[in-house]
Amino acid sequence: MRTALVSMLLAVMLAALPAAADAKCLTNKEARQVIARGDAVRLSSVRQKVRGEIVKARLCQSGRRYFYRVTVLSKKGKVRVQRIGASP
Repeated sequence: MRTALVSMLLAVMLAALPAAADAKCLTNKEARQVIARGDAVRLSSVRQKVRGEIVKARLCQSGRRYFYRVTVLSKKGKVRVQRIGASP
């Protein structure tokens, strides 16, 4: 039973790799251009979806979709990375 669970978990993780591998985080200059064109929303407009303090945020692209990869510090002191959609 445990082996089957581990195998299934590994298969799910491996299936997600190509999607994560094609994601590219943009430079600050690129991010400003994308936001100015209206292809992505500003970080301030998605900030309410985060519980805690944003420590770091990067605008990234996967295919034609944009998302923010944010590092969040919770009120309990835990750090987590969250992915928030940024396409309009």
